[in-house]
Amino acid sequence: MKVLVGAACIAVIAFVGYYFWNEYRAAQYVAAARSASAEQSLRDYEADCDVWVKALNSWKNGSPDGRADSFAKARGEVDRCLNYTVGRPWQEKNISIKYW
Repeated sequence: MKVLVGAACIAVIAFVGYYFWNEYRAAQYVAAARSASAEQSLRDYEADCDVWVKALNSWKNGSPDGRADSFAKARGEVDRCLNYTVGRPWQEKNISIKYW
């Protein structure tokens, strides 16, 4: 009888360990996917910011393109980009440039 109780305890412990290990792995997978998705979103945002920088520069050069309706709108979008990307390479690359 003691052997059966011991075997049952070992089986329960093994099942609980297996269950929580799979939960942990699933949580790690979801966290990695979210991190990758967030990083991709930031790269997409920075690419959009590059387009706004080009639009602002086109206004400064006197030949505005179709993206920005006005110099003020383009400047506002570039300011938003600079504020949103604090600490990122895009912001460090563009913060020293005077766009206005």
